[in-house]
Amino acid sequence: HYDEQTDLIEPLCVVSPSTPLPATMQHSIMLQSYPAFAQAIATSKAVVLHSNDVEPHASTSAFWAETGFITALLVPLCGSTRVIGLVQVLDVRPERSFTAAEIQLVEAMCSQATAELEQRRLIGELRDQTEQLSAVSQITAVLNATLDLDVVCRRIARQMARVVPHDWACVALRTSAEHTFRIVMETGTTSVALAEDEPFELSADTWSSVAPPD
Repeated sequence: HYDEQTDLIEPLCVVSPSTPLPATMQHSIMLQSYPAFAQAIATSKAVVLHSNDVEPHASTSAFWAETGFITALLVPLCGSTRVIGLVQVLDVRPERSFTAAEIQLVEAMCSQATAELEQRRLIGELRDQTEQLSAVSQITAVLNATLDLDVVCRRIARQMARVVPHDWACVALRTSAEHTFRIVMETGTTSVALAEDEPFELSADTWSSVAPPD
């Protein structure tokens, strides 16, 4: 899996029928450390490597030495708008070379796998959106059904937990004192040193980021 934010390649599934897996293959790697990986992702095209290739980057030579593999086929998983991952096919035989037909076959398999992954992602996003709309609807129903502040706050927190995972959350109301709030409800699994009904004051920086416009 390729994470654009961290620029990391993270192994999700590794299969090796006859060769023990080296530790290098089981940990995330920085894309910038392996130029061939970066090339495959940047160009959205397959890259074929051999340990005898002229490679100015020492990291690639180290990869061959650490893993014991001789040749590699790197095929990007190209989604509709971005590359979402990379498939590696590796071999330890010095005489091994990937044919054009083999490369096309792996590319076709990757294309099908990417389509399935994209479909699952879209289904997951739709499910999340449905859950969010349901939570907002439940909050609206609560606000229309009761004026009890405690009931409203607790039900809001319950619905919020459905769509925004958290360790701790609270509802705090502004007091008459400047920049000061009072917690009327808190929920979560983490203890926070702020007691209900006890006022607390926001710093000037925090207040400037949350205060409504004049």
